[in-house]
Amino acid sequence: MGRREQKKEENRNVILQSAKTVFIEKGYHNTSISDIIRQTGLARGTFYLYFQNKKEIFEMLIHKLFTDLMKDMKAIEILNRKHAVSYREDVKDMINSLLKTVLQHKELVKIFLNSPAGQDTEFDETIERYSGFLIESVKKILEKGQKKGFLRDRNATLISHIIIGGMKEIIFQWLVKDKMELDETRDVEEIVSFISDGMKI
Repeated sequence: MGRREQKKEENRNVILQSAKTVFIEKGYHNTSISDIIRQTGLARGTFYLYFQNKKEIFEMLIHKLFTDLMKDMKAIEILNRKHAVSYREDVKDMINSLLKTVLQHKELVKIFLNSPAGQDTEFDETIERYSGFLIESVKKILEKGQKKGFLRDRNATLISHIIIGGMKEIIFQWLVKDKMELDETRDVEEIVSFISDGMKI
């Protein structure tokens, strides 16, 4: 990589990290381009060489979070479990993967969870699109269990929404509100048992 390309990469990273800092401090909706530029120390013209708006920056940041989430979920999705006990381990791995990735990207998760819907249509569409990918992946894992006879024939789409919605609330209370502690070993088992009781794993 030449010096010019290296400088471009450095500037892009400065903007991304600065935007993340301001998003965490002020929330996505309350952050302006001027706030981000001020945090970077770069000229306004330099900023616009890399990004046109804050949505573009947010998309790049959130893409990394969901890419890591989906990578682990896809790995679980393609496993060919032959017994209900081992399928239960799939479900446990699914929950553990969610929590592991959340901890790796907890600052991004705070931005994601601390920015309420209904204030910015483009923001809402971005969140809905990525959440849809995640829900669809959970649905496929549940449908695999149903086909193999490990789970009852219930509405997998509805259950997927319940699982992801419940996990969002748990993570929100844990990371953002700091109103609950999470014991990964104990609480993951509790979540898996809840799903098991409802769907007969």
